[in-house]
Amino acid sequence: MITVPTQEPHSVPTGTLTIHISGMASDNGVIRMALYNSAKSFPGKHPYRGYVLPVRQHKAVVIVENLPFGEYAVAVFHDENNNEELDRNFLGIPTERYGFSNNARGVIGPPSFEQSKITLNSASHTITLEVR
Repeated sequence: MITVPTQEPHSVPTGTLTIHISGMASDNGVIRMALYNSAKSFPGKHPYRGYVLPVRQHKAVVIVENLPFGEYAVAVFHDENNNEELDRNFLGIPTERYGFSNNARGVIGPPSFEQSKITLNSASHTITLEVR
């Protein structure tokens, strides 16, 4: 488990977002997680925040403290070989497990921000997601 305080002005209401991630096939490698705060950047290379998490007993947990109230989406993948990439086969289909908040799935490609978004509007909010 990793607790990550953020540096935001205190005039903005903030809360704590706890994310439980499960479904990893092994404890090898790490979980790479991106937190997005806009549909414009989701999912992409410019997340609001990025995290690298250890895998313990096929699970990972991150606690993001002092996060400004708002809408967010989470994208994760289990980087089993720790090469910092979501590995894909020759057709472009991911070969490593991945997931999104709300356990959203896209038909072809990733889900939309709307499908994946969560709202932080209280002192604490907990979500779970499963990589597949």
